[in-house]
Amino acid sequence: MRFGQPADTVNLTPKVAEAVTAIAPAPAPAHDLQSAIAAAEVGLWRVDARSGKQHWDERTRSIYALPENAEPPDREQWRRAFLHQDDAGRVDRRVREFEMTRRPYELEYRIRRSDGETRWLYSRAVFNPERADEVLGITIDITERKSAEAELSAARERLARCTEASGIGTWDRDLVTGEGRWNDTLFAICRRDPALGVPSWAELRAMYASAEDRVVAEAALARMHREPGTVVQFEASVRRGDGSVAHMLLCGHAEHSPGGRPLRLAGNLIDISERQAAEALGRQRALDRLAEQMRVELKTRFVSRMSHEFRTPLNAVLGFAQLLALDRDNPLSAEQHARVQTIQTSAWQLLALIDDLLSLDSAEPRLAAAPPSSSTAGP
Repeated sequence: MRFGQPADTVNLTPKVAEAVTAIAPAPAPAHDLQSAIAAAEVGLWRVDARSGKQHWDERTRSIYALPENAEPPDREQWRRAFLHQDDAGRVDRRVREFEMTRRPYELEYRIRRSDGETRWLYSRAVFNPERADEVLGITIDITERKSAEAELSAARERLARCTEASGIGTWDRDLVTGEGRWNDTLFAICRRDPALGVPSWAELRAMYASAEDRVVAEAALARMHREPGTVVQFEASVRRGDGSVAHMLLCGHAEHSPGGRPLRLAGNLIDISERQAAEALGRQRALDRLAEQMRVELKTRFVSRMSHEFRTPLNAVLGFAQLLALDRDNPLSAEQHARVQTIQTSAWQLLALIDDLLSLDSAEPRLAAAPPSSSTAGP
């Protein structure tokens, strides 16, 4: 059989691609061709374009779960019995185009097998160059590939939802085409209208709030280009679309070609303005606590020195004044007695003032801990 050259756009596994190439016109022995087809699990079929009668090989019958003694359906019977209704319109249009243009076609579609199971198939067909009224084709079961694609798509959707729910903006940029992409969260974080699209490199550079931020960002970008696969992280203040400035945590990495050429940048961005404000508040509270500790320490030292450095000399002054006033062996004159009395009075006043200060200091913690009064003013 001659099947023509396979299309360049077929998205198949290497095993299948090799098999499709193997059944193209080539001077290979027939038994080698059949071995390649069997190894790739490719079903072969042909259709009489006038009658619609089909001829299936064993692998094609297995793909459709057709009983061994059953005849393959003609084209109309196949459409009614096997073709999934959601794919029928698309397949009909492609077949009509094939019959009009006589150019090879390829299709991915679903069938309902004889055992009731739904499977995904890939088919490619050409008109037989030796018989104008005969169509030759191959069919491959691609259900596993489709299931894997569906699982991957679902995983990506879950990841996207989780990313959006966590407030993470994601971005990537193709360094070959210059095309960039942002998710909706990133547009919201930067307060940029999605209708404006992803900003250019020049616009991105202008978004950094200061020259220092731009230097940090450019150094991070250079490192991404220089170190394949390395995730680079940095913080910067960014001017948003409404003119406000927010502090952002940015990280990204570059994908390189085998030759080391950067091909694509990708990463994410998180608004950490609230975290930064909380950290600043925490630092301020720590400074306040330190200042309070220093105040208490200084006050304690002051009170201690006042208690010792002031009261001790005052007690000595009072003691000597009393001794002078009570000394009978050397009695004081009236004038001297009055002066000693003045010394005693002044010393007692100063000592009372120091005691009041010490009493006020000891009462301060109790006043601070006391609950506020529940009484309210009234008429």
